[in-house]
Amino acid sequence: LPPPDLEFSVLENGMRVVTVDKGGVTALLGLFVDAGSAFETEQNVGVSHMAELMAWRSSELKGHLDTAKELEALGVSAVCQSNREHILYQAECLRDAAGTVVPLMMANVTAPLLLPDEMAEACHG
Repeated sequence: LPPPDLEFSVLENGMRVVTVDKGGVTALLGLFVDAGSAFETEQNVGVSHMAELMAWRSSELKGHLDTAKELEALGVSAVCQSNREHILYQAECLRDAAGTVVPLMMANVTAPLLLPDEMAEACHG
């Protein structure tokens, strides 16, 4: 099989996007943030891990419960992983749901609410 064609673009907000259309019924969405533990200082050690724990919670777009209900209703598998170099927000969904999932993912990264009760639950629960 020939390798899939990669399409590179830049959004108005500066986000770089790589698209690979394999023509399948599912979509795998990934958003990489250059903010892994390698970028932490003594003053903010652990912040990348906290970002991982707070993934897919309340944002300016939707609250945590509404986000969780929407992802579940769409059958989305959503995860977040942090490592030394980056934080990866990832969602696997039906192709038709990608247009709904991308705004949820973007709001989670660019406009999280970081509510105290959700932070406590993420740390202890």
